[in-house]
Amino acid sequence: MSKIKIVKTRIPKHCYCPSCGIKQPFKKEKEHWKTVKDFNLNKPVLLKVQVVMAKCLNSDCSIKSFSLPIKGITKYQKATDRIIREAIASNIIDNIPSQKIKNRFSRSLNTTGSRQTIDRWKHREADSLNFKDLIHQLSPSKVLCLDDLNPKRSKNKALIISDRIKGHILYIDSVKSQDKNEVVKYLKKLKELGIEEVKCFIVDMWKSFPIAIKEVYPKAKIQYDYFHIWQDINRHLEKTIKEYCKSLKENEFNVLAIDLWNHRKILLTNFNNHKKMTEKRTEKIQELRKIHKGTIIEDVLIFKDRIRNICEKSKTQQEAYDKKNQLYYEKWHKKNIYFKKIIRLFMNTATCHYMFTFLKEPDVLRSGNAENLIKIVRSWEKSRYGFRTIKGLQDHLKLYQRTKYLSQF
Repeated sequence: MSKIKIVKTRIPKHCYCPSCGIKQPFKKEKEHWKTVKDFNLNKPVLLKVQVVMAKCLNSDCSIKSFSLPIKGITKYQKATDRIIREAIASNIIDNIPSQKIKNRFSRSLNTTGSRQTIDRWKHREADSLNFKDLIHQLSPSKVLCLDDLNPKRSKNKALIISDRIKGHILYIDSVKSQDKNEVVKYLKKLKELGIEEVKCFIVDMWKSFPIAIKEVYPKAKIQYDYFHIWQDINRHLEKTIKEYCKSLKENEFNVLAIDLWNHRKILLTNFNNHKKMTEKRTEKIQELRKIHKGTIIEDVLIFKDRIRNICEKSKTQQEAYDKKNQLYYEKWHKKNIYFKKIIRLFMNTATCHYMFTFLKEPDVLRSGNAENLIKIVRSWEKSRYGFRTIKGLQDHLKLYQRTKYLSQF
């Protein structure tokens, strides 16, 4: 059986009308009692709260009476503020879905709350916030990352903008397509939210990104994210390995094909990354190089190192251009169709220009942090099987910005 606690409202000598804001002597209009849930570690507790209505003495006021504020209990709520705060904090900080919060409240805190009620608390709190104020408080740097996102349970793509220097997610919104007009619309929304000046965008390799950025932020520099450049290159190299493995199977070298395919990720690893290149992996690469000497696999390893030399060892933009042109003159594009696609990527004037901005502009960073921040969004989606709407995702982001970045609870 629940314990009942009586909470009486303190009667003041003077009070303020929330509508007209005038300080006036307190005059009681009426009162009633309401039941409010609270949590307790020992046994269930219900609060019987006295709600006192004061009469507004201002004849020009739009309301005739108002309720006196009750500490720790928001008007119209049937739960105390601390229950609501705990529910929202569990959902945002601990990334616990509403259903599990409901179960924990019932099991450990001796109170109840349906999943729908907890969601309603969360969205009501998020509606009291707006991105413009939050972004102003976050005070973003002028180096931003722009990337695409495929939200779960959504048919449309979304764009995510983040602060490269501070590591903050700033804004997420859906777009109908990769069309330039959709990206322009998104970027104009950023301007409305107070992001008026940007020195540099580090972006995914959408064709519409540079055109849209130049239209909305004409002074901004653009750098293709190093991660996405290598993601594209590795995708083509992996297809080359897959095609070679298929030819091995056709010639009944099934064991070699399976072994090579199982270790394809090692072949595509950056050999200069000492954390990933363990002694065991190094030995395996030497073994594969020896077994497949004189084949396309040896070409993959050489080609990969040549491209990495362009991206990591070039001191100037012109040096990078000379090195990538040399690959063309050596006819690497004629070895197979996937090498041809990589060479085409480097020979495309517009694409190549934004790949090496960091070599020309010393204040431009080569890579962004969007992929790491997208992993955070994925962790939100995983615990709740995605968000039903883009507004649900935006509401979660607003509360995340307030609690995690601004430390406001």
